[in-house]
Amino acid sequence: MITIKISNTSNRLKELMAIRDLKQVDILNKLQPLCSIYNVKFNKSDLSQYVSGKTEPNQDKLFILSKALDVDVAWLMGFDVPIVSGATSSKLKENSYPLSDREYTHITKYRRLDTFSKELVALVIDKELERSTSNSVLNDNMVDFGSYKEIPCYPKLASAGTGEYLFDDIPTNTIKVDSREYPKADYAIQVNGDSMEPTYYDGDTLIVERNAIPEIGKTGIFIVDGISYVKRMGNGELISDNKAYSNIVGQYGECLGKVLGKI
Repeated sequence: MITIKISNTSNRLKELMAIRDLKQVDILNKLQPLCSIYNVKFNKSDLSQYVSGKTEPNQDKLFILSKALDVDVAWLMGFDVPIVSGATSSKLKENSYPLSDREYTHITKYRRLDTFSKELVALVIDKELERSTSNSVLNDNMVDFGSYKEIPCYPKLASAGTGEYLFDDIPTNTIKVDSREYPKADYAIQVNGDSMEPTYYDGDTLIVERNAIPEIGKTGIFIVDGISYVKRMGNGELISDNKAYSNIVGQYGECLGKVLGKI
């Protein structure tokens, strides 16, 4: 098979410097110990001319450069071959260092970003790494997604009207909520009716903390005679914010949780 030359040493050096964020002084520092071992003279002027394309390195200097940069000599010369030789590639795989074509493209693009964009990319990578490596399970009905968690959502079972029968059934869907804003959220439930307007409207989705009884003046989900309501806790009564509806006076049967907010 004929190997075609598609580039030159100048372009290859510039490419490596961009990918690995190297300066000429970094390359010279890598070259210094190898020059002593192989007895090859290599100075700042030499490297500058190779990078600029004014001259091409001889075989000895190409060899030293390829060793210092961990690349194939033929690739460094501009030939259409893998960036690393078979032996070097195996070594890199052992160290989990090799780059796929896609990773190579991402890094090349990253090097062209400004400082703000690079910081943004770093933030996203950190958050995604935290999410993807997290194995914690909050409970059977809840999954952690970094700063968000998924909770069950019951459709229109909390009445803000004359009452709604609460069925003991599997929720038809789930929603994501911000775990920083609602760390105690256990489930969501939709409002059915207008007795809590203007605080809550028909169709609003409420975030609820299970097994928590609301304080006086706070809203909760209540069961009265087998019917569910979203009402404000009062002193001996459950209060409707919409004055067109009467309050429910007397004892409620069960509290299904405290309303933390709505989305």
